[in-house]
Amino acid sequence: MKKIKYLLMALFIMFLGFTNVYAAETDFSNATLTVEGLTDESHTTAYISVSNVVLDSEIDYKAVFTKTANVVNSFTNAPDLSPSIYTENGTIKISSYTSAAERYGDVYVTFYEKEKTTGNYTKVSNPILVKRPEELKITKRIHTGLYEDSSILIFNSINNLATTKTANYKIGKVTDNNIFKNVKNGNYSGLESLLTYAKNDNNAVKTGAVELKSTAPSLYAQNDLQDGSYYYVYFDLDTENGKYYPVEDVNLYQAKTTSNGKIWLYDYLSSEFEWNIDEDSSLTEWEKYVELFKNNKYTTEYKSTVESAGGTLTIQHDESTLKLILNDSTGTFTTVFNHNNGIVSYAAKNGIGASELMFDNIWISVAIDTLCNKFGYNTEEVLTYLENSNGLTIGKDGIEFTLMDVSSSESGSYGDVSISGSGFETLKFDIIKGLKNYSNNSTNNTVPENPKTGINICYTFLGLVLAGGIVIYIYSRKHNKFPQV
Repeated sequence: MKKIKYLLMALFIMFLGFTNVYAAETDFSNATLTVEGLTDESHTTAYISVSNVVLDSEIDYKAVFTKTANVVNSFTNAPDLSPSIYTENGTIKISSYTSAAERYGDVYVTFYEKEKTTGNYTKVSNPILVKRPEELKITKRIHTGLYEDSSILIFNSINNLATTKTANYKIGKVTDNNIFKNVKNGNYSGLESLLTYAKNDNNAVKTGAVELKSTAPSLYAQNDLQDGSYYYVYFDLDTENGKYYPVEDVNLYQAKTTSNGKIWLYDYLSSEFEWNIDEDSSLTEWEKYVELFKNNKYTTEYKSTVESAGGTLTIQHDESTLKLILNDSTGTFTTVFNHNNGIVSYAAKNGIGASELMFDNIWISVAIDTLCNKFGYNTEEVLTYLENSNGLTIGKDGIEFTLMDVSSSESGSYGDVSISGSGFETLKFDIIKGLKNYSNNSTNNTVPENPKTGINICYTFLGLVLAGGIVIYIYSRKHNKFPQV
């Protein structure tokens, strides 16, 4: 029995030796890893801080960076990217993070302790995922200074500064006014659009490869650029077949001739950069029309009048509609203009009441006045032209309408209003080509005594007056069929 007992004890000791069981001295189960050292201008000083861990000063630790969660249980010779852990000013830090993140992007960190008996490093934590921080904003990733004989190119994204990186670049002309407008107005979407534009542009004036350093050569020849024109400079980091995490950047520049006769590229934040663009050319004709409508003096005056009476006026629009919504003590009135391919249209609702029709015709008058403002027409003369015309069509004349009779006397929050005459039943007009057969210098600007169309609704609202209470003033020139009461 004693022999068997001793044999079993020997086998157990041998088993322990073969399995090499190691009990971790430090608990990393609650470890929290955070990327620190980031600024809005640079990520080159990034490092990882470790919290919820108490280190033993007698133990040598390693943190191993890997691309995946597949890691070894132990090692004798430290693998690549296995920095030491150290404490600085009370903070536990892991060095060499930038070297790992510039290769892998997201990294896994696994902790190891050095065994005192064997000298091996043994895994004492599961791999912990550390996401690569959000990239610097566009234009910040590669700082540039672009001159006729040299360049300053500072790589500010996460990278090991000890290794100089190379980037492919291209320079191309930019003429997209929408990009200009958004960049000028500080909309980040403008830089995002510029990046997409530059990346896909096949008409670059210059391409090449360059080391990202403060003493780089010039990226362009003088005859590559035109004075005053706008250019992008796009960079795409050379990943060296996947060795480095991809990074791209772009900026907007203007080519300008300096006092020595040489062309430099100034970025859009430089005091030398000049915006010579058409602010409105990026807008569609409908967007231009809507902006003119919203800023029309009658729109702003009427809105002020409504609000002073305790009501509200809301203007809503999208690519196909413009809505005017009045809320006051008498109810809600909504006028809708529709838009399709440059044609603005209105149609009175079925069974429309006198008050609703009056409200609609207020905005129809503003709509016609806005059309006149857009094309530089004289509104008074246009009203005369419409008054004196028969059979106008949208295709031939750029405007057409039908009328309906209305008669009512009502009291409301704007006072007592008598309504008698004609109102628009339908209206269409062209905001791209305007009034095709109207002469802006027409001498026939007198309203006839017997108008051919009975179009007194055109004069519905071209002004507001305040008299005793808030009264809608119906401007009808010689035909005062919508009188103020």
